Amino acid sequence: MKLTNGRRLLCFIVIMTMLSTGKQNSFASPIQDNPQITNIFQADQDERTTLLHGKATAADWAKLAKRDEARRATLNTLMKHGALHSAADYAHAAMVYQHAETSDGYLLAHCLAMTAVSLGDENARWLEAATLDRYLQEIGQPQIFGTQFTAAPGKDVTQAPYNRALLTDENRAAFNVPSLAAQELKRKTLKPF
Repeated sequence: MKLTNGRRLLCFIVIMTMLSTGKQNSFASPIQDNPQITNIFQADQDERTTLLHGKATAADWAKLAKRDEARRATLNTLMKHGALHSAADYAHAAMVYQHAETSDGYLLAHCLAMTAVSLGDENARWLEAATLDRYLQEIGQPQIFGTQFTAAPGKDVTQAPYNRALLTDENRAAFNVPSLAAQELKRKTLKPF
């Protein structure tokens, strides 16, 4: 079958319509992670891994807190200049800010984690829950997901204060948080830090 000019035009219109009704960004470059944010996150995680697997002293943790503060200051400057673009950027920033040890830091971490999830990072759901739990405990309220475990020197590991009745295990599962039974098993196996 020979295509006439009219049929060619019709084919062209159909093809262009099909292309334009698909995903708007199907030909756009994927959003790239910011390497500066990734490096800050990696340094945050590497230091914690080293301290948790070694014989860390109180002085080691105090030095880490100072380096954490410097990382957050750098991250804050980057954020003010619009450096967060991808879901991973937001999740990495949230993880760094969850080590802030202030209610504002935890709340910012929670908002960053929510943004990461809204941009498609389903793994950041746990971080949403953890940052909310930390925020609640910092303002004197019980955690609701059960992500936070603490121990005073010489005491057993606890999750208190913890409102276990507010959410169901199904609610927890939606945020990649273990069930109450799994949390209790973990709590019993953890050694005071």
